[in-house]
Amino acid sequence: MDIKASRVIKDWLSRVPPNDPVDALNSPFVQAFLILFSLMLFPSWLYSVVVQSPATLQERVALGLDTLILLSAWMAVVAIRRGRFRAGVKLFLAVIVVSTVVAYAVTGYKHGSRDALPTLLLATSGLVLGRRALWMAYAAVVVALCVGQLADSFWLPPSKPEELAVFHALPVRIGAYFVIAIIFDRFIIRFRATLGQVAQSAAELAAVNERLQQQIREREEMLRQLIHSQRVEAVGRVTTGLAHDFDNILNVVLGYSSEREMLADLGTPSLLSALEGIELAALRGLAINRKLLNFSRKDTGPAQIVDVVTVVRELEPMLRQLLGRHIRVDIHCCNERLPVLFDRSQLELVVLNIASNARDAMPDGGQFTVSVEPCMDGTARILLADTGIGMDADVQAKLFEPFYTTKPLGVGTGLGLSVVASVIEAAKGKISVASTPRVGTRFRIDLPLHETSGAGSENQGPHGQPDPAAGVSL
Repeated sequence: MDIKASRVIKDWLSRVPPNDPVDALNSPFVQAFLILFSLMLFPSWLYSVVVQSPATLQERVALGLDTLILLSAWMAVVAIRRGRFRAGVKLFLAVIVVSTVVAYAVTGYKHGSRDALPTLLLATSGLVLGRRALWMAYAAVVVALCVGQLADSFWLPPSKPEELAVFHALPVRIGAYFVIAIIFDRFIIRFRATLGQVAQSAAELAAVNERLQQQIREREEMLRQLIHSQRVEAVGRVTTGLAHDFDNILNVVLGYSSEREMLADLGTPSLLSALEGIELAALRGLAINRKLLNFSRKDTGPAQIVDVVTVVRELEPMLRQLLGRHIRVDIHCCNERLPVLFDRSQLELVVLNIASNARDAMPDGGQFTVSVEPCMDGTARILLADTGIGMDADVQAKLFEPFYTTKPLGVGTGLGLSVVASVIEAAKGKISVASTPRVGTRFRIDLPLHETSGAGSENQGPHGQPDPAAGVSL
């Protein structure tokens, strides 16, 4: 029998629904034992039925007992396969007990002195059903031995003097079976105690695993909330500059409307030109509002293919508003597209968070430079450098730890760069920092390029029309 066949048989024997852990371990072995026992008994039973017809009472009783044992073995297998493990085993053992007592009553004690069935009965009862079944089986063995001695003494033919010597060994056999029962009893206690500890350990491990899964889910939810709060904070920081842009747009609209009478005198072409100017101003306001709504959405969108160059270039107006007039902003991007698989709003969040820290590091003004370039290892590299106060080695080592900040209480949360590192790692990217005190800081972000065959722009709207929000200066 090869390994594959034995594995199939083992799997078939294990596919039963026992409830007790001990029953689950014993079920395959007990089924295999019952099947093999019946297969070994069947040829002898078939020979007795077909070839050798029973002539004496003992032979007819033996044939009947073999038939009963054979049927009980197969009935026990069927019961175990249906999930009634203990009921099937009890049926088989009950038939064995009855057969043992009847056999001793018919054949006598002297013919069963070398019978191994009592030992098998004790072992099966104790190991499979437990201590109570073990001692009940021992009592049945004692009864069978006593019945055999009574049969030899009263209703069987007189024994020869040399055969009567076996009666003197009856107390010794009863004592020997008692010792065997004691050994099985001690073993059962230790075995079930060990199995109980294993089951308890398994339950504890399952509980620990469930707690770990819950903590992972809570951490993911916390990360989503942190990303949302960081985006809202970044939007709040650029609100002042955006208010100025909206003021300019409204002034354009008011300027055209205040000259409506003069435009009416100039005729229809002048009115159409004024309406076009109002429409353009409204589109700019709509674009600004749409970008803010998309950026401050709580639920992050799915990862999409975005061009890093386009994202950085479109962030330039917002970066200038965020950093203020006293900080010079330089954007250097390559002329080729660098597609990456990244959520656009999260990529904007990364750049704005680093720019916000650069602004705080340059209270007296300075220069902030953003560079985007391809690398030979198949990544898109974003370099963000400032000429601020810089950091020492200890601060750099803890820079991406949650809640770590060097800012005064109430100014920084210590979560911005932690969120930045998390979203970059989630996109299978890398981020590193290099800083020199009183010289400046440079962040390097490497994102894996995405293989794409499409040449369409990410800034197209429905049906391939240009998105009015694209390319609009905030």
